[in-house]
Amino acid sequence: MIEKVVPFVDTYVSPFSCKRHEYDVFKEISLRLNSQEHLSQEGLIKLVELAYTYQGKGKFRKRTLNEIIEIIKDKDSFFQKESVTPREV
Repeated sequence: MIEKVVPFVDTYVSPFSCKRHEYDVFKEISLRLNSQEHLSQEGLIKLVELAYTYQGKGKFRKRTLNEIIEIIKDKDSFFQKESVTPREV
């Protein structure tokens, strides 16, 4: 995608698009994913912050940006599940 789609959009679509900001954010996120920045906690937080700058502002998002950042910072406590004990038969 980075090698084919981004150059095409940069050349033929982007200069004429009213959604320039959204494309720039998409491109930035794509490039950062390609360079594997999402594998570090700081990189993932930056990607989430970028995604939350889209114009639509995530009308259907279930969590706020701060909630997502807190989950990323302390994922172990978020995903910790109570130990399930087998029922007696």
